[in-house]
Amino acid sequence: MRNIVLFVLILSLLLASACLKRNNPLDPSGNAGIGAAPENVSNLVCVGSVASNPQKFVRLNWDVNSDETTSGYYVYRGCSYNSDFARVGTVESNTGQFIHTETNGVPVMPGRYWYQVSGFKDHYDPDSGQYWGRLEGRRTSPAYVEVK
Repeated sequence: MRNIVLFVLILSLLLASACLKRNNPLDPSGNAGIGAAPENVSNLVCVGSVASNPQKFVRLNWDVNSDETTSGYYVYRGCSYNSDFARVGTVESNTGQFIHTETNGVPVMPGRYWYQVSGFKDHYDPDSGQYWGRLEGRRTSPAYVEVK
């Protein structure tokens, strides 16, 4: 009998929480001005430096999103398609290019890498101008590059 009561209690809590009114699923705090997530980044292309170039780098280019939905971009790098990706750069303007030469003082080394890019949008309170934070969009599919 106790198990049945416990089951009914848990089930009713789950059903009640699913019925809560939410203004925006991207902002569970209820800030109505957050808006939608940034557009997905498209057409990511990565080009690595050649063996004859002593300064190793990776140049990333992508299609620029509209200023209304995107404030900038995060750039991530991994060592394989399914590896963990670490953020290696931030583009603070709506520009579709990033040149990766170093991370935390460590230069890019010859090797094979995978890159991802996501857009972000800075959000502010429309009345007070108080900064609410950044809303990050989806990352691109990993793009392969070889640095020689």
